Amino acid sequence: GGLGERIVRTRIDMEAALFLLSLFVMVGAVGRSGLFADAAGWLQALPISPLAQLCVFFVAAGLLTGVFSAGPSMAALLEVAERLAQQHSPETVYIGLALSVCAGSSLFLTAATSGPLAQALTERAALRDPEGNLIRFGFAEFLPAGLLSFAVIQTVAIAWGLLSA
Repeated sequence: GGLGERIVRTRIDMEAALFLLSLFVMVGAVGRSGLFADAAGWLQALPISPLAQLCVFFVAAGLLTGVFSAGPSMAALLEVAERLAQQHSPETVYIGLALSVCAGSSLFLTAATSGPLAQALTERAALRDPEGNLIRFGFAEFLPAGLLSFAVIQTVAIAWGLLSA
């Protein structure tokens, strides 16, 4: 009992664990509200071609993932993808969704499970550069690489959707 308690207190990053748990709870609550089912209806009602709807879905999935993180976003967006898979090849929809979620999880430091953990571990380790300055690994430091990564992966998702549809 004492060893288990000590491991939980000293080896588990409770801040990161609570952050990730809160994301799943938040997306679960939004999902129960029917918002994602409504979003699928709005998407299908857009006065654009079905192929353009698919591209809008991919971009929206990437951006939502950037905000809510990969796991919760994928779980929530499966409901929308299911509706789109009735109009398009399921392979096109689900591969494009997976790529878009990958794009979104690269957008912000908090969008991937490893981001908050890497940030916390870097700060806790008090790492220093060759000049002795404390290394900072936060939102601003990650954003340029995140934007580039998002753009590249999201472009591949859209290209996949356009070429395979």
